[in-house]
Amino acid sequence: MRTIGILFFAFALAAFGQSKSVIGSITAIDAVKGEMTVKSDAGEIFEAKFAVDIAVKQIQPGEKDLTKAQVVALSGLANGDRVLVRGALTEKTVVANSLIVISARDIKKRDDQERTEWTRRGMVGIVDVVDAAKGEVTIKTQSMAGPKPLTVAFTAKTVYKRYAPDSIKFADAKDATMKDLKKGDQLRVLGDKNEDATRITAERAVFGSFRTVAGTVIAIDAATGEIKIKDLASSKTMLVRIKPDSQVKKMPNFAGMMGGNPPGMGGPGGMATGGGRPGGAPGAGGAPGAGGPPSAGIRPGGGAPDMMAMLDRMPPAKIEDIKVGESIVVSSTVGAKSDEITAITLLANADMIIAMAQRQGASGMGGLSLGGGDMGMGMISMQ
Repeated sequence: MRTIGILFFAFALAAFGQSKSVIGSITAIDAVKGEMTVKSDAGEIFEAKFAVDIAVKQIQPGEKDLTKAQVVALSGLANGDRVLVRGALTEKTVVANSLIVISARDIKKRDDQERTEWTRRGMVGIVDVVDAAKGEVTIKTQSMAGPKPLTVAFTAKTVYKRYAPDSIKFADAKDATMKDLKKGDQLRVLGDKNEDATRITAERAVFGSFRTVAGTVIAIDAATGEIKIKDLASSKTMLVRIKPDSQVKKMPNFAGMMGGNPPGMGGPGGMATGGGRPGGAPGAGGAPGAGGPPSAGIRPGGGAPDMMAMLDRMPPAKIEDIKVGESIVVSSTVGAKSDEITAITLLANADMIIAMAQRQGASGMGGLSLGGGDMGMGMISMQ
């Protein structure tokens, strides 16, 4: 009997060990048959099978307390919804006994709200001075008139996140403290600014060691998502990887639109370089208006361009839209290899941006920030 008990216990442990979780997005669902296809965050495809009367628990983005979940009908699920499926896993098939979902609609609503909030109340810049005793840092914000200082004050309630090396996902960011901040980091903060936008009290702070590289495209492999460029600063060849989470945008042909003079370059149709709003920080303007032209981030009458507003208004681009010979600017985290980067934000046809940086006397492109993609956007907990 003891032997039988041990064998039963061993079998139970083995069976329990086969219970796995799959986190990803629904790509196909048949509620009548009780089947769905899930693409995991690693890109793997799983088939999930479950009883049609399974209790589906729906939670709000970011919620971790399942007691607040609502039971919803399986028929209410749709492609794009985020799911956590748990059950017995055999190869690529999960026989589910638990299903938790976050709807794509709720994710979009949350992301739109947060993006608006970060655009309205956020500031971004490069850390210049760290004063641990005062609990403050000074960052350099970027404007067409040149770098401008901004004091960031932290409190005991400030929430810190630091981007992981070689990662472009906010979900990979780690909990941090002010002690993790160092000179040269890119910092984006959400909080209340004073009247002249020279000081902000941070509620949330997202930062990391980023680099911005400018170069000319010399080869493109759309199948692998890789681009080779000639680095503007070093004249060396660099490899740029574009991932599904990379933000790719393409600047319009301002020279053609403005009669041969890109905005900010002077001449007819151009702009002066002074007179911007206080702070001049990318990401600190109002929320982008729907349907506005890509150039809407350029402030007429001599103001500094709001880089984040410009990027937000531009439609997404694909690697196929990039051509050999074009100039690009890439924002990425600092990785293990100096000649390989993974794009957080890639801006193609970037002659105007590069010219702006050169006019400001920036070293390479280090003085120009593209905002680090979705820095500060709180991704859902199942990512």
